[in-house]
Amino acid sequence: METTKTSIKEILRDLFTTKNDIVVFNDKYMDKDNAEKYAIYKVVSGIMHDSGLTHGFSYEIGNRAVNVLVDLEDWDNDDAISEAVDAIVPVYTHEIMQIYTDNSWAVDEAVEELGQGENSEKNAMYGWYRLIENMAREIIAKLETS
Repeated sequence: METTKTSIKEILRDLFTTKNDIVVFNDKYMDKDNAEKYAIYKVVSGIMHDSGLTHGFSYEIGNRAVNVLVDLEDWDNDDAISEAVDAIVPVYTHEIMQIYTDNSWAVDEAVEELGQGENSEKNAMYGWYRLIENMAREIIAKLETS
């Protein structure tokens, strides 16, 4: 992508908005006349679409992944990415357990990769962590090659 990381971060900052307590894309990003914003929207939207997550949950994970990228100084620093993802995983039980509703497979995959937590809430947090981290890394890779 011909734009700088700084300008990409600025575009990512407003990519999502909330309407009636639901995370959605900001309408101005879906305007094909604004090529730079539209290109970034297409990248993130495509990754969310291909994630295998339910529609609403993909927005939740996409929004969190984008927020991680906006706040990072260096997208190449694996430790910084891990810390930022860890900080954005939900902390309230109701929100944490939301992953089990339609995306319990993500918890199973995370537990397989990271190991069994001490309870189902911890396992759910592992699922959130892996989904956010994977999506953030996919967005970075796609934006850097676009």
